[in-house]
Amino acid sequence: MLTLKAAGLVDVDAGEIVRPGILRIDGDRIAEVGGPAGPDDEVIDLGELILLPGLMDMEVNLLMGGRGETADRSPVQDDPPLRMLRAVGNARRTLRAGFTTVRNLGLFVKTGGYLLDVALAKAIDAGYIDGPRVIPAGHAITPTGGHLDPTMFAAFAPGIMELSVEEGIANGVDEVRKSVRYQIKHGAKLIKVCASGGVMSHTGLPGAQHYSDEELRAIVDEAHRRGLRVAAHTHGADAVRAAVEAGIDCIEHGFLIDDDAIALMV
Repeated sequence: MLTLKAAGLVDVDAGEIVRPGILRIDGDRIAEVGGPAGPDDEVIDLGELILLPGLMDMEVNLLMGGRGETADRSPVQDDPPLRMLRAVGNARRTLRAGFTTVRNLGLFVKTGGYLLDVALAKAIDAGYIDGPRVIPAGHAITPTGGHLDPTMFAAFAPGIMELSVEEGIANGVDEVRKSVRYQIKHGAKLIKVCASGGVMSHTGLPGAQHYSDEELRAIVDEAHRRGLRVAAHTHGADAVRAAVEAGIDCIEHGFLIDDDAIALMV
């Protein structure tokens, strides 16, 4: 076995640092926390470092942001190969920051229909590159002009970088079903939907509900029948209530929520 010896380790249950920090590792699994090294163990002394469990980031986008990204030019200048190369660096930095699992909650970029986060997850799993486990959502499902429509953020003129149903811009029950099915077909492990506006939206109030109740139910129905959960970008209390009543599994943000919506979630 491999034994890691550090100055301490974080005991999350107890809420304290245990000193010294000893971990015994068998292959790719932690076999024992604490205790002495075995006589045949390889021991790595980490000095004054403190060990902590792998962190999880439940809403991240490794395909956006990072070195070289510019909010004004990248949406129309950066092609999918360049975004993938930048994501390699983002994934490596995320892992080195202590995050071992992330949910990549929606692509909001023009990709030609490719699910770049699925490809990134596969490359990490195969050992091509370093990064956390990635749970990919594919393209976020959003109505035209919705909070997750990237052409809305950039205030593009009509016809500039229009996205397809496959890329998540879906209106009406038939289109949202098609868009969800496309993400699932190409490897999404959960579905991300835009259920309300946001504080950065140019098109209406941040708490306004973006999809109708019928559309939300259709999205949930498609995902749940295939065994996937649905996470919803949702700020406002009315939109949170609509999302919960539609069967959505996870509310992202929700900071304009009220007591009645909290009670409904409970």
